[in-house]
Amino acid sequence: MDNSEIANFIKSINGFKWTESNQNNVLFQSIIKNFSFAKKISEILAKKGLKEKNLSHFLDPKLRNLLPDPWKLKNMREVSEYIAKVIIEKKKIGIFGDFDVDGITSTSAICLFLQEMNIPFEFYIPNRIIEGYGPNINAFKKLKEKGCQVIISVDCGITSNKVMQEAKHLEIETVIIDHHRQALSLPDADFIINPNQEQDCSGLNNLAAVGLVFLFLISLKRELKKNNFFKNKKEPNLINLVDLVALGTVCDLVKFDLLNRAFVKSGLELMKLNLRLSLKSLLQKSSLNEEINEYHLGFIVGPKINAGGRIADAKIAVDLLISRDMSIIEYNSEKLSKFNNERKNIQRSLENQILDSIDLNSKILFAHGQNWHVGIIGIIASRIATKFLKPVILISEMDDLCRGSCRSVNGFNIGRLIQKARDKEILISGGGHEMAAGLSIQKDNLKKFRNFIEQYPYENIFENMLKYYDVELDILNINEKFYNELCLLAPYGPGNTKPKILLKNCFLKDVRRVGQDHLSCKISNFLGKTVNAIVFKAFDNKLGKFLMQNHGETCDIICYLRENSWSGKSVIETEIIDVII
Repeated sequence: MDNSEIANFIKSINGFKWTESNQNNVLFQSIIKNFSFAKKISEILAKKGLKEKNLSHFLDPKLRNLLPDPWKLKNMREVSEYIAKVIIEKKKIGIFGDFDVDGITSTSAICLFLQEMNIPFEFYIPNRIIEGYGPNINAFKKLKEKGCQVIISVDCGITSNKVMQEAKHLEIETVIIDHHRQALSLPDADFIINPNQEQDCSGLNNLAAVGLVFLFLISLKRELKKNNFFKNKKEPNLINLVDLVALGTVCDLVKFDLLNRAFVKSGLELMKLNLRLSLKSLLQKSSLNEEINEYHLGFIVGPKINAGGRIADAKIAVDLLISRDMSIIEYNSEKLSKFNNERKNIQRSLENQILDSIDLNSKILFAHGQNWHVGIIGIIASRIATKFLKPVILISEMDDLCRGSCRSVNGFNIGRLIQKARDKEILISGGGHEMAAGLSIQKDNLKKFRNFIEQYPYENIFENMLKYYDVELDILNINEKFYNELCLLAPYGPGNTKPKILLKNCFLKDVRRVGQDHLSCKISNFLGKTVNAIVFKAFDNKLGKFLMQNHGETCDIICYLRENSWSGKSVIETEIIDVII
């Protein structure tokens, strides 16, 4: 961020500082020359930080063009040969997965692959509240008692040094497929696949665990084929799993680089052609009446998949995703939907309690409280981080062992903070990545941890408070043609955020409350051109009150464009996210 950005920012009702994103003028001229986009679309594209050579892959991300050789990953070839041998020798495989959506989809993908080939397997998802994050030796023992001779730990395990050592003593063979940061030393597993381990030069650091699992299954299938395993058997069609890869990738908030965009776009295309029965059941219970996109994965499907682990048993979500029995699918889908409603009620009450206990002037927002719901504090941490644009660490105190969830903002690596606290033995365990992490800590160490957080280097806080809009637009430009061109930039996620638009001199009218937390209104320009607008969760911040009090006034608005569909009709409208003062 240069001094001109600091000087040219505009301040909003929510206290954020907005400035226009930097444009790559060379790329802009190339887009104008080679594509027939509207000028404003070309401006947005030229602000995406893209290289000219990657532009066509960005606009049309296809797996056949972007899928890497899985053997680029350290140990992938050796793991594939090993698991292929296990399958050929008809040994039973155990899968231990994390309880979040990435872990659930990773586990489900392996189970479905093995299920299609009639390979014996068992899976285990730990109880978030009782067992906590990551592998535990009791779970491994249970899998061994069920006849599993090898255990694959997915989306967790890279910091489970003690558990892997204990497994070795019990003669349990272990494989870790994880994407989180390693500790100072690696666990003593038989094999580790992790692009974020030291000495891995694959460059695939942005993959979610489910993306790594997909590459592993490609490599494993290749190895089985080499051994003539499919001579008298039908080969699994791995493309049928890409919907799960899309779901896990979206919900784990990993960076949408070219490969992850290809995973998500391909997964969405598969869902539109042949929606998995389990996902269809979940969506039907949300009365979705529009074409599925990444928003629905992240904010409708994902929370329901997560709800089992947050409230009851995450195993329900895997049972749902791998079942072919419609009665089981409907039963588990209904349970997860009910758990999600229960989660919302607990969250609403607990969030108010937590906000009352946080010092909002701190650089890193930190709070702990007695018996805060371990399955809910991660969501609340995410909401608070988004609301105040600061990293958040929330810890639930129990008798002696406390568990916490952390969420961050762009530019601050919360996983590194947790790793350093763990290395200093302030924490019992912990792990994560740039935007999210989990931890466990002795109650006696909470004060020490607070001091560590307060002294932790946190530079460029202004940069984290600065937000960027992509383009200034007139309401006259908002039409179906422009919106359809804008949709070519989707799917959106970290690293490719939904374009934020500045609309100046908007006249506010018909401001009214919708439901409990939302607002709807109309905005017009000086010529009378009018579009509908919606404000979601308007009263979570100052935006709702401001709009209600300024009915009939003129203001500058930061918004997204969205399509609102009902009764077979669609209209392009705005979603207001901030107002400039």
